[in-house]
Amino acid sequence: ADAARRGTEGYVEVEFVIGADGKVSSVNVVKAEPARVFEREAVQAVRRWTFNPATEGGAPVESRVKRR
Repeated sequence: ADAARRGTEGYVEVEFVIGADGKVSSVNVVKAEPARVFEREAVQAVRRWTFNPATEGGAPVESRVKRR
């Protein structure tokens, strides 16, 4: 809320695991600018995401992803 009031902009780069069930786990902040402003909210948002999992040989598999 403070960042929004001040008009602060930035980004958070996260790395996370997409499970074979499409759910996100193991979310880690790789880089953030400005530091310690948006990380907690970014991690909470990523944990709510769901995906169609990657597949190998037609079967769903776990994968590691990095997003900014």
